[in-house]
Amino acid sequence: MNVMTKSDLERERKQVIAIKKKPDAPVFLFLEGANMEKRFLEKLKHWNISEKDHIYLGASGGGDSQALLLLLLSAQKEIPFQLSLLHVHHGLRNTADRDEAFVRAFAEKHHLSLRIFHGDVANLAKEEGLSIEEAARDFRCALFLEVLEENERNKVFLAHHKQDQAETVLMRMVRGSGIPGLTGMTPIRGRFYRPLLETSKEELLSYLKEKGESFCYDETNDSDFALRNKLRHHIFPYLESINPKVVENLCRLSVNAKEMWALIQEIMEEEKKRGVQDMFGWTFQRRRFLDFSSAKAHAFLHGLLHEKLFKGISREQILFWEELIRRGEGENSHGKMQLYVNRDSYFIGEKCDYPPYEVSLEKKNVEIPFSSLILWVKSSNIEEMRSFPPNEHRIYADKDKLEKFTLRNRRKGDVFSPFGFSGTKKLKDFFIDEKIPYWKRDAIPLLCSGKEILWIPGYRRSDKALVDEETKEIVCVEERR
Repeated sequence: MNVMTKSDLERERKQVIAIKKKPDAPVFLFLEGANMEKRFLEKLKHWNISEKDHIYLGASGGGDSQALLLLLLSAQKEIPFQLSLLHVHHGLRNTADRDEAFVRAFAEKHHLSLRIFHGDVANLAKEEGLSIEEAARDFRCALFLEVLEENERNKVFLAHHKQDQAETVLMRMVRGSGIPGLTGMTPIRGRFYRPLLETSKEELLSYLKEKGESFCYDETNDSDFALRNKLRHHIFPYLESINPKVVENLCRLSVNAKEMWALIQEIMEEEKKRGVQDMFGWTFQRRRFLDFSSAKAHAFLHGLLHEKLFKGISREQILFWEELIRRGEGENSHGKMQLYVNRDSYFIGEKCDYPPYEVSLEKKNVEIPFSSLILWVKSSNIEEMRSFPPNEHRIYADKDKLEKFTLRNRRKGDVFSPFGFSGTKKLKDFFIDEKIPYWKRDAIPLLCSGKEILWIPGYRRSDKALVDEETKEIVCVEERR
């Protein structure tokens, strides 16, 4: 089997940025294996890893994952967590079978559970219009998520290290990422763990050498087929010649970006508390926005858009939305997000198509289409009505005055008799008076009694089927999350 041994380590070391022997060059102080294991154990304890956890390691057979595997085996002596291996065969290299056999042999030697996944990543990339690197990452992530869903105590550990972090930050800079992209990889994301982000490649190789552990070498690391490889082979050596601390500096930039992004999210969450949320999105008072500095406005809009879109947000788009809100009129869509502005307020939410629907309320509850809400129908009484008064999310009606309940969205020519309003008005006019944007109106549910609109959940009920002194049976209809 063609695996790396102690005598082959120098080949792998060439992938690490060379350290120039100059007075101002950094000196790597390699931790002894025992110290590295102690530091690793302390990190697991800080993360509250316990014997109840089942750790799955993404084991490629390469040096990084082998080093992490040895560290986990060492930590397992003090924290008896369950440890299993996950190996993904991407179907891309002739030597992939070799890697699989290596991981399998290691698992058998150490009595570890191993799950192997096979995929045709090249075909997946072609079908999805992705690069090979993107398709491989998505394939692995989907498999790992399936493992996490099997048990809430399952955790996936990945072997990304300090150089990987620096490469990720620089790669995202080259691609034009904003602050969220510059945060790089996080040590913990959900139940994905990256405990080696503060550890250098050199430290890992030194640890493997000390332990006498062999590992597989991925020949594609020598090619320039991926942007990451091009940066590693050509750009980093050049940057290192300018500043030997480039890896540390890029990692520090990642930390600074995380702090800045946390501040942006604080601004966003604080403003969301002052807004009004419904099933479609958020409505905010425009007057408050006008007092924002441009920097705060930019931060707020960036945070809100990123929460829904995650990527594809340009500075130009954010500045355009800021301009529309300050102007006090207009609308614009970006991806699946929509901005609607009037003189007093502005709305930011998801834009969707809402086809006509009509649902019979034969059951006690029914899901409201295009929302996460449920409409509950139940018998009630006057005591409950007094304890829980009607509002925009709850109505009471005289059962004897009702016809068959249906839930639908608007139709051409709909009219409505709002409670407290003399006569009827066009539903369209009601929506205009309530400042409901036109694209949102098809998603608003209408509870009908026969052919008449009884209630617009979240807004207003009609003057039909009201409870009075002669009412014998009361029906309560409630909108719930």
